[in-house]
Amino acid sequence: MSSIKEINHVAIVVDDIESALRFWRDGLGMKVTHVEDLDEQNTVVAFLPAGDTEIELVKPTDDETGVARFLKKHGPGLHHICFEVDDIVAYLDHLKDLGVRLINEEPIIGDLEQVTDGDKRGSDGSYVELGPGRQWVQVDLAANHKIHAIVLWHFHGEGRVYHDVVVQVADDPDFITNVRTLYNSDYDNSSGLGIGKHLEYFETYEGRLMPAKGMVARYVRLYSKGSTANDMNHYTEVEVYGKPIP
Repeated sequence: MSSIKEINHVAIVVDDIESALRFWRDGLGMKVTHVEDLDEQNTVVAFLPAGDTEIELVKPTDDETGVARFLKKHGPGLHHICFEVDDIVAYLDHLKDLGVRLINEEPIIGDLEQVTDGDKRGSDGSYVELGPGRQWVQVDLAANHKIHAIVLWHFHGEGRVYHDVVVQVADDPDFITNVRTLYNSDYDNSSGLGIGKHLEYFETYEGRLMPAKGMVARYVRLYSKGSTANDMNHYTEVEVYGKPIP
């Protein structure tokens, strides 16, 4: 069975960040690394490290969110504890076997819309996490474009290498017609998309630029199959550079 490795963070919901900091920072003497406005989560979060974990003070900015409803019902206090585990899928299966009621039976972080929202920070709340195994995201350019380059950011908050990175373009959303491969680092065809000739690479904040050499297509699909960190797949941002075909 997968085991708990450590506590990643403890989230405390508050109704006012500055008032809460008077206790956590001024009273307890904890250091605040930064305060971040997470628009996509409708929250403002203050981060306070505590050894290998951290306290996150979370203030909702939208009355219709789950965090806001929690605050209204329960008042300020503990919202959740985030544990890091060896295998999140196996651990969720273990909890289901114990009869634990789960909000989500599959690991989900973020919305697919975030892949093209312009946010390349790679911090919590700015990336999408997909399950283990071969996964992909797809971009619809709405019309045929002459594509010059594609830039891809997986997760670059720490040094890691993503496996079986494959980037393809096609004329149809099912990737049946005129499928062409721009990039393929799958050296042993373990993802079933052909043997690639490109090298794997370390993720950085600069992203990975993949030349398209003027290929004409409407749809872009990007694959991956886990990383050196874990079996999950992450996408922070995808940018496609090109011009529409008149």
